[in-house]
Amino acid sequence: MSISIHGESHAFEQRKREIYLKVSRGEITPQNAVELLKHISDNNRIDTKASNSSYQVNDIAVIGISSLLPDAENVDELWDNLVKGKDCISDVPLERWGAEYEDIKDDSSSSACDKMGVVEHIDKFDASFFNILPLDALNMDPQERVFMQEAWHALEDAGYANDRLDKKNCGIFVGAMGGDYKIQTRMEGLGNSFISARLAYNLDLNGPNMTIDTACSSSLVAIHQACQSLRNDECTVAVAGGVNVISTPDTHYISNKMGMLSNSGRCRTFDNDADGFVPAEGAAVVILKKLDKAIEDKDHIYAVIKGSAVNYDGATNGITAPGSPSQTALEKEVYERYDIDPSEFSYIECHGTGTKLGDPIEISAMKNAFAGYTDKKQFCYIGALKSNIGHTLAASGAAGVVKLMLCLEHKMLVPSINLSKENEHFDLRTTPFKVVRDTVSWDSKSPRKCAINSFGLSGINCHMVFEEYSSPMTEYKCGQKELPFVFSAKKDSALKELLINMKEFFEKNDISDLDAVSYTLLNYRKSYSKRLAIIAGSREELCEKIGSLIKLGDTKAMSAADQLGSCENEILKKIVTDYIGNGSVSDKLIKEFYGEGCPPVRLPVYPFEKRRYWLEKNDSKKNVYPYDRIHISSCDDNSLLLIKDNARCLPCIY
Repeated sequence: MSISIHGESHAFEQRKREIYLKVSRGEITPQNAVELLKHISDNNRIDTKASNSSYQVNDIAVIGISSLLPDAENVDELWDNLVKGKDCISDVPLERWGAEYEDIKDDSSSSACDKMGVVEHIDKFDASFFNILPLDALNMDPQERVFMQEAWHALEDAGYANDRLDKKNCGIFVGAMGGDYKIQTRMEGLGNSFISARLAYNLDLNGPNMTIDTACSSSLVAIHQACQSLRNDECTVAVAGGVNVISTPDTHYISNKMGMLSNSGRCRTFDNDADGFVPAEGAAVVILKKLDKAIEDKDHIYAVIKGSAVNYDGATNGITAPGSPSQTALEKEVYERYDIDPSEFSYIECHGTGTKLGDPIEISAMKNAFAGYTDKKQFCYIGALKSNIGHTLAASGAAGVVKLMLCLEHKMLVPSINLSKENEHFDLRTTPFKVVRDTVSWDSKSPRKCAINSFGLSGINCHMVFEEYSSPMTEYKCGQKELPFVFSAKKDSALKELLINMKEFFEKNDISDLDAVSYTLLNYRKSYSKRLAIIAGSREELCEKIGSLIKLGDTKAMSAADQLGSCENEILKKIVTDYIGNGSVSDKLIKEFYGEGCPPVRLPVYPFEKRRYWLEKNDSKKNVYPYDRIHISSCDDNSLLLIKDNARCLPCIY
């Protein structure tokens, strides 16, 4: 079934020109151009044979995700926690803050919030992976370090953490607030702009690059800005998300003084006992492309962003007070501009910080926005990730987006917890909304549609609408009896950890599409200096061989020769020997073995080394690195002795 694309004709014509230009440059053959042009016709159509939904020229595809959140080092752990309705709030990290927080707590009030959504190992970083000197890493804002690693994982998930990434046209959009690690380092000269710049510098990216601070709505505004940049052809791929690291007790101290934090130590979104939020740290990143380009490039598409907008509250009861009229106006603007009918929504991820007055204002705004479209009651579920993990501040919007992607992927809705009695200031029975109380199947006869709100403390609001994408592709099979499974890392220790993670993943998940797994590892993952390949014809055989390697404790134990003795497939032999020998396999050979291939499937990502880089406050004077940084590539012998710990590193990014 054909799906119409409506929208500005110039965008359609631009896609045709891009295809013609590729032919003229010799980048694709005329035959390939004909196939690409079949995706679009003179009346602006994409043939996806997928569903009865209308995909528009302005649609943006989410093709990769990653997150690091309280009690969840990756998206799979996050999903497990959400399905279980787990409360991920814990005590503040006294081992990180020491007695200083006890002093602040005593000085603040006896009822001050001493809970937090803590990310373990927030002080750890794999500096050598990114070719960063240890002393530089020590003085970097940990928000830079965390975002770099999560962005890399998201690129891996999308299949672009390799030479496939269009470096000249890749944009970076980060939502982040001012980090407090500078209190430790006293390096006031490096601002938030380095959070986005650091990754672009390291990967040599030339697209738009910006760090956005709109307080709590920062990361969703960053995703919105990334969508706009893609639509304006300022970039072809966008890395967008947010990060928040709580390095010192200052956030708790100031927020407690302002009466913003929950005395009960929980985010009780929609609850009558809601008394404020609990701060949390973390990061979430998504990879975005235009939908038609993502389809053309055979990307894995988690969902489609149908539309979004940003506005400001204007004058309210106070600069930090939310405004219901402006929230309603924002939501209606999105629906009208992008021809969206909210009566088709079945879930909304609310901002939901858990305040007695803030939650009713959000409910009222959504109710008013829906009023012009439907008078149906309680057909749309609502929930809030903050009830599980706390408020990740600048990263909260992006974290909510990752939650939505997982819900769409699993076709399930997960509970909003810490809810006993609904807030007395609203009656959901008179609204289109009902709270998700348990993990439920997300049933729908048509593509699932959902939305997310994110509102900044300073009054900047963002609303975004998503739609499920139904891929026309069936289970991929390349028709080979045996398959190569390649694994690679920069160090033997990382390679072993990757094997352990892969084995656990294969054993935990009923992986039937081994052909897609094999293709993903070879075609979409980057190869490093430490490499191995395993030939297997079944999941059981693969797990057995990985287990043998782990048990031996030597990733070098299985060479190409060890496995190729009984292999009769000459193409398979060539793939394995080329990969182990030089880390690359020709596109011609890959196509000859796998055929047309398939989109990447989600697999365990690179296991970064967890090495501590954390400057204690009382060490700041003696350890801070001077601004006139040494370039290791131009160091003399005496200077190299001063940085002997960096012998394994490549030239410093400075």
